[in-house]
Amino acid sequence: MEALYQHKERLLEGIKHSNKDMLRAIYKDYFPSIHKFIKDTNGNLEDAKDVFQEAILIIHRKLVRNSLELTGSLKNYIHQVCRLLWLKQLEQRGQDVGELSKDFKPGIDFIDDILDLQVENERYRTYWDHFNHLGPDCRKLLRLFYDRVPIKQITEIMNFDSEDEALKKKMQCKEALVRRIKNDTKIRNTI
Repeated sequence: MEALYQHKERLLEGIKHSNKDMLRAIYKDYFPSIHKFIKDTNGNLEDAKDVFQEAILIIHRKLVRNSLELTGSLKNYIHQVCRLLWLKQLEQRGQDVGELSKDFKPGIDFIDDILDLQVENERYRTYWDHFNHLGPDCRKLLRLFYDRVPIKQITEIMNFDSEDEALKKKMQCKEALVRRIKNDTKIRNTI
């Protein structure tokens, strides 16, 4: 029993710290059952990969925040998260999930928590997608500010004439990013 507990703890630490070897082991051990479940319920390999990756990201965020309360097996928890995400995805596709969800009875806190983290992950992906579509100078400038590089150093690195010019350009880049995000219909639907 102690060995199982230690194995689960090592796997959770692997997820928390994005350890590639542990993530590969989790994928190897747990993905086949998720793939089968999704394939058996009108999904395909890509759907299964997307759902599994989203579940691991959600678990990662919960571990980083120290908010994961895992009383059972990691495999069952991953399966519950994947099942919830897949049922939500099927609903969004307009498919009836009544039969699939009839024996699925997670607590309301579990559902709310997982779906909130899914929305947060979607917002994060959308932010970085729009960030990466900014021009190279804006990306570089904003990264310097995000990394808390002193304004004097930013002015030199970016070859601005003054610190005021650097601050003005930062504001323009930030406004462009915010405008892109606000105009994104995917993100508007989750706000």
